[in-house]
Amino acid sequence: MPKNVMVPLGLILLLLFLLFFCWGNYYIIKKDTDFLITYTDRLQNSINNNAWQEAHELYQDTEKKWEEMLNYWPILIHHQEVDRIEESLVKLKSYIQYQENSHALAELLTLVQLIQHIPQKEILILKNIF
Repeated sequence: MPKNVMVPLGLILLLLFLLFFCWGNYYIIKKDTDFLITYTDRLQNSINNNAWQEAHELYQDTEKKWEEMLNYWPILIHHQEVDRIEESLVKLKSYIQYQENSHALAELLTLVQLIQHIPQKEILILKNIF
């Protein structure tokens, strides 16, 4: 195969690889964030209803899923994002433990914002590239 064909072909293959890689990262992140948002919605309902035992159990389930996600999320997203979510989870745990309704709801909404922000930031669009 001539060299003048190899270089463009190689660049096209590299571009395709990068596009599939970015799409795969986004899919994984979106799936995980959707799962976390589902749990935070249920957690919010429990806190609103002052069902603290249920809120504690839901928090533990969320924390377990977060621990699993920590195996690969630092590879996919910026470490600062992971640190902010962990910080928010620690605060939320304390507020649930001491049954502080308004603080727990405020921190939960902060956590939801942090989680929802990640897929928007990681999607491959021109705004995020430049």
